[in-house]
This record gives sequence, C-alpha cells and structure tokens, in this order.
Amino acid sequence: MPAAPPTPPPRDLRPATCDVQLATCDMQPATCAILDPDAGFRRRLREWLERADEVAVVGEARDEPEARELIAAQRPHIFLADLDALGNAEGVARIAARFPETRLLILHRQEERAAVLEALRQGAWGHLAKEDLSPEEVVEAVRMVAQGEACLSPRVAGWLVEEVARRRRGA
Repeated sequence: MPAAPPTPPPRDLRPATCDVQLATCDMQPATCAILDPDAGFRRRLREWLERADEVAVVGEARDEPEARELIAAQRPHIFLADLDALGNAEGVARIAARFPETRLLILHRQEERAAVLEALRQGAWGHLAKEDLSPEEVVEAVRMVAQGEACLSPRVAGWLVEEVARRRRGA
C-alpha cells in the first residue's frame, strides 16, 4: 500500500496586510480607523475589531474634519466610516483623493441604492448596512478590504451588475 502524502503544515489564516501598491505583504495587523457620530456605536465597533488579532484600531472620529486629522496622523489601512458622517459620496471622494493608500469601507443606515453606488464610484471599497451588523461580519469585511477585495452584500453586488449592464446597453 503506498504511503499517504505528507500532511501540509497548517496555514496561517490571518490576512496579509499590504501596502498601497500591494507589492509587499507582511503579517502585521491591518490598521483601522472608525468614523461614526454615535460614541456607543464607535465603542461597539472598536470592541468587535479588537477581538480579532489581525486588526488594530488606531483611532476614532465623530465627523469628517476629525476623521481627516486622524487619517493624516495614523495612516490606517482601512477607514470604516459612516457615510452620512463622512458627508456622503462627496466625503468619500475627498478622503479617497487625499489618502489614496487608505481603503474606505462605508457603513450606512440601510442599503440606499443611489447613495451606496455613488460612494463606490467615488472610491469606497465596500459597504455594510448598519441595521443588522454582527461582530463577525464587521471583522470579515475589514479582513477582505485589507486583502484588496471588495466587500459588498449580494444586493449591492446586484446593483453593480445592473449598472454595468445598463451602461453597456447605453441606457
């Protein structure tokens, strides 16, 4: 009877965090800053993220001006931001232009098609609906965006497919 193939060593499933060019990766935690006007919600997000070894929260902000200062000082990999507190898609565009190395993951009260699609057009890497967030969902979304993946609900992904098809038809 032939010998069984050797068992591969266990993989480290933590995400690799990467620089803006995604050329070099290391196993340092992804750094994350949080923007939300509600201090209790910010605290809850921080607690959820800090339970994950692969994420380090570097600060919190309550509005866009505070967020710009925080990002300039800390240069986080991920910026988890309430879309309204950011000033909607215009705020996404301002942050994305000023801090291209920081990936925006937006939070919104609900999946409002026009607002979410415009935020994605302006540079957001993903979207989470605030109403039914779980700790696991938030941590997984940050992991995905840190790895250079978009994080979209099936509904938002469907909107993007519809948008692409509409543009292809010239509508």
